[in-house]
Amino acid sequence: CGGERFDDGYGFASDSAGNVAVLITSQSTGLQFGGGSAKPTRASVDIDPDDNELNDVLISKYTADGARVWATYFGGSGNDFAYAIATDTSQAIITTGWTTSGDFPTINAHQARYGGNTDAFVAKFSRNGQRQWVTYFGGSGIENSATGTGNYGVPGFIGIATDLAGNVFVGGPTTGNFPVTANAAQPLFGGGARDGYVFKLNALGALQWATYAGGNGEDAGTGVAANPDGGVMLTGFTTSTNLQVTPNCITCSPQGGHDVMIERLSKDGALEFVDYYGGSFDDQGHGISFDPYGSMVVAGTTSSTDFPVLAAAQPQKGALSQFNTDAFVVLFCDPSKPRIDSSGSLTLCEGDSVVLQALEGYAAYRWDDPARTQSRTLVVRDSGDYVLWARSISGCETYSDTIRVRVNKRIKPRVSPDVAVTICLYDSTMLDAGAGYASYEWLPNHETVRTLVVHTPGSYSVMTIDTNGCRDTSEAVVVNVIPKSSSTLAISADTAICYGSTTTLRAAIAVAYHWSPPDGLSCTDCAEPFASPLKQTTYQVIATFANGCFDTASVMIRMMDTANVTVTLDRGVLIAPGFAKMMTARADQQMQLAQLDFNLSWHRGAIDLAEPVVSDAMEANGWRIEQFVHSPTSISFSLRNDRSVMIDAGELFDVEASAYLSDSLATEVVMRITTPPFMCVELATVDG
Repeated sequence: CGGERFDDGYGFASDSAGNVAVLITSQSTGLQFGGGSAKPTRASVDIDPDDNELNDVLISKYTADGARVWATYFGGSGNDFAYAIATDTSQAIITTGWTTSGDFPTINAHQARYGGNTDAFVAKFSRNGQRQWVTYFGGSGIENSATGTGNYGVPGFIGIATDLAGNVFVGGPTTGNFPVTANAAQPLFGGGARDGYVFKLNALGALQWATYAGGNGEDAGTGVAANPDGGVMLTGFTTSTNLQVTPNCITCSPQGGHDVMIERLSKDGALEFVDYYGGSFDDQGHGISFDPYGSMVVAGTTSSTDFPVLAAAQPQKGALSQFNTDAFVVLFCDPSKPRIDSSGSLTLCEGDSVVLQALEGYAAYRWDDPARTQSRTLVVRDSGDYVLWARSISGCETYSDTIRVRVNKRIKPRVSPDVAVTICLYDSTMLDAGAGYASYEWLPNHETVRTLVVHTPGSYSVMTIDTNGCRDTSEAVVVNVIPKSSSTLAISADTAICYGSTTTLRAAIAVAYHWSPPDGLSCTDCAEPFASPLKQTTYQVIATFANGCFDTASVMIRMMDTANVTVTLDRGVLIAPGFAKMMTARADQQMQLAQLDFNLSWHRGAIDLAEPVVSDAMEANGWRIEQFVHSPTSISFSLRNDRSVMIDAGELFDVEASAYLSDSLATEVVMRITTPPFMCVELATVDG
């Protein structure tokens, strides 16, 4: 892949579909890309003062079978060097390098203006070769691999990597005035000829953080890798004696000449690991990568004959001279601990479980549970502290952080009452779930109260959540309802009686009664009281049955008006011996309107006849009248309680008298009768 001039391949990357993107620094002008190319001609075609052709970036994409998909030049009118390339999960292509072009084709840039000297650049292309964003990144210093201001440097001195979220990490060298962020792990230039740098952009090209990486000597970042937890590792070289080594370092101090520099930063840019590595001569890291378990591999060059090897396939340097170099590969076991995921909360309720699971792919696992489970997953049902030991395929052994699981005892609710309850129809009972729960839910009606009022039959239970979040359900309480047919009160029908009469009130068979009002009743707690009301009265009875239920009923006793019978003489009132007067009896209008059956019987004096003469008229010869009224329930003769009768003995006898004597020993001629007894009047005439 090249043309008539120098065309140097600096990197390639493959995507998830197997496509390959190749990164070239090109001086050629005659390359033919075809219609699918975004920019088929170069931007830099002038010869520089040193008779060196200026460079442009060239990106070419191929299928897994080697067929070219598209290719494009990329750059400005200055010198543009491509150093590293990567792809992300969307199959986009991201590249980095450095440029001296003041007209570099930025778009959607974090830094749209050229900083001066040489700046780093980062460019992102879609899978189809369209620019998504392009930005400068640098200050007034030099961000390339050269030690001076020339146009050439050491290949591979800028690295790039992406993570699963599409974030972009770039590392390289700078001579200072680099645009670090306020949250930088190393905010100041360390000194010496140059420092390394590393920065993070998100998938849209927005800066997340940027920092120096170096000390008082010469330092450069050359390779970066994104690790599984979103952090980044940087490698390069250093002659500094004051790197900010971390407590988990391995070598921890410079060994002489150039040493390999290794830094690990979190996803937020905080230092997690800083160390030296190498022998007594020059050692430089150029590439870095991670295995799936977080362990890192660093590759580079060494001229040290005492380079620290371990379990080496080649334990000695090929040329035993510091003037010759060998390649090296070092595997560093992950200084971090294996990640443990859980299927849910680590605070459990009694009877529940949680699954602890380690990252797959380790060669061996062992949990410190009582069974010493040798599996990447552990089902936990008991409170305790759990730690995982794991060994990677590369032989790295590590322990996880302690996972603390807490199991809370469930507090089973108990409904009060906790036995079957029987209630009467239209009655209710109260079920109480007890205090101390965060929430309640009754089944089957889903009411969310502590105390439930129940009117209907069924099986009731309550589901509670306690203050620890544990759920439990009570035993069911059965509520029975006695049907109406089992406790229905039957009572005698409404009736009418005459004043002063008595009737019997009858209620159905029960175990207890209460009649009210008590007026005119022979008893208030019996089944069949006698009732003699003096006015129309509605009696109510509350009956309690053997099953504990009660019912009420009422009966109305209506009063009938007492009939008045009037007796008239057809002429005068004086009855002489041998003469006769005709007396006529007539029922009053009220009795007739009531259409009551009645008969009249005449009696003489105060003596009742065995067979009274029944007639509407009778000779007034010492006879008196008595009323018999036939009603549906009884025969009675009475005065209405709101009436009285005037008896005038003078009119009755129509004779001059010397004295009168009644049953009540009264001696008046006229007497008012207000009580019902028979009244007889004895007359003493003037002549004796």
